[in-house]
This record gives sequence, C-alpha cells and structure tokens, in this order.
Amino acid sequence: MSAFDPSTTPILPNGVLALEIFHDRIVQRFAADSIACEFAFGWKEVQRQGRLPRAHIITTPGDPDGKLTKEHTGARYPGQIPIRSVGGMIELFTVRISAQDPDAPGDDRAQYRATRLLYDAWLRAAYLSAFGNYTIESDRWITTRKEGRFGTAVEVVGGILAIVPDSAVTLAPVDTKAELTESIAGTVDAVVEILPEA
Repeated sequence: MSAFDPSTTPILPNGVLALEIFHDRIVQRFAADSIACEFAFGWKEVQRQGRLPRAHIITTPGDPDGKLTKEHTGARYPGQIPIRSVGGMIELFTVRISAQDPDAPGDDRAQYRATRLLYDAWLRAAYLSAFGNYTIESDRWITTRKEGRFGTAVEVVGGILAIVPDSAVTLAPVDTKAELTESIAGTVDAVVEILPEA
C-alpha cells in the first residue's frame, strides 16, 4: 500500500500530511497485529523517570538537528490524486524505538532482543505502510548510558515523500470570531471580542 495510493487514502485538503499518514498507518498496523506498544508524535521530551512503557515509539518531524527536508522534488502523481501538486519533498523524520524486558533488567542480551524485535516490527509496518515512498537515512543504537540502563533504544532517521499541494491553506475561515476572557489569579478583568475587518 503506497502512502499516496488514491484508492485507499483520501487526500484531505488542509488536513493530513504524508508524515501523519505514515505514522497513523504504522500505529494501525501494530494494532492489527496485536503488538503492544505506546506511540507518540511530536517534540515532547522523552519520559525518563516513573512508569516507563514496556515498548514505545516516538516519531518526531525532522532529523535530530531539526532539518525539515532532504531534498525538494518536482510534482508527482499528476491526475492521480484529488488535489494538484506543485512539487514535492523528502520530508525527514526521526523515530526513537525503545523497549525493555522487565524480567531481566540487568541482562543486556534480553534488553537488546526486546528492542531489536520492536525495531523489526516497526520496519515491517513502515514497509507495508509506504513501500517505495520512504527511505531509511540512518539507524543507530542509543548508547549514552552504559551503566544502570533500563531497556535499550534505537534511533531511526528517515524520509517520506510528501507532496506540496497547489491549494491555499485555510487554517480558519475568514469570518471566524473569538471571545477571549482575560484573568489573573482567578479574577475576571475583561472580555475581548475579535471580529474580522469589514
């Protein structure tokens, strides 16, 4: 199944981007295969203390240095998707795959096995979700802590083929109104109404 197969993926204007589709399909594949794993998307700091999930995968847009794209490409899929494309890009992403074997916390081999099997499951899900539309730029073990480690982790940097649609992005309709209430320490000071210019 291609990330941009118009027969299976409706392209929503102003809504879903290639990396979001890719991430969601991987989550769906894990659920369909009954693989227990917690997923997150975004830049939030990885939890380091407290209850850690046995297996978790975090997808972050961009590479570890924050670079958005590997390269820009010409328009793709002419006439095959409901919206016209003016170009494309290989959008970079970083995935942190972490797992641990709670039955053998001091056994590096058990921790390696738990993470490596989760990595293999992620690779399979990525392949089935976007065959031909993604690349693996690099993958590496995260080995910053040699002692007292709780589980292990792999970092994958990849790229997904993303289109740049030839349509205006509408974040909110022009006639959108908002009512803001300002308060300090529980006291209501003023109500402000923002109206579009006439």
